[in-house]
Amino acid sequence: MEWTRIKSVGAPDVTGFDPRTKQRFMLRVDLSASPDEEWRAWFGRGLNVHFSSDMEANPPSVEGSSIIMSAPQGREDEYVKHINDRIESTNALYEQQELPRLQAQQRRQEEQRRADEESERLLLEARERLKKLK
Repeated sequence: MEWTRIKSVGAPDVTGFDPRTKQRFMLRVDLSASPDEEWRAWFGRGLNVHFSSDMEANPPSVEGSSIIMSAPQGREDEYVKHINDRIESTNALYEQQELPRLQAQQRRQEEQRRADEESERLLLEARERLKKLK
């Protein structure tokens, strides 16, 4: 399994006001790829990254290949830094916890596929040998 770290790409964007209050902006940070379900789960936990109670009450979400977050007006830089720190932390946790499991699973599936192909080859050979007995 090939793994490439997820990164933020391009400049973050203010997409509008938070629909709940005009005191907050909605921010979008685009990612280098659309992360898999496991990466999203680690990102959602926000482990190994300090965040304020406001950030905890307004957690970011991963939507496709973007992260969406509500930030108070005037604190956008702080929230974007938090997102970037959280991306780095998530990459590290994913590489330590998920990637080895996913790679082992992929190896098992590949071994099973090869074993199935070998079994099919042996069956075909046996059938061909029996055809010659007619």
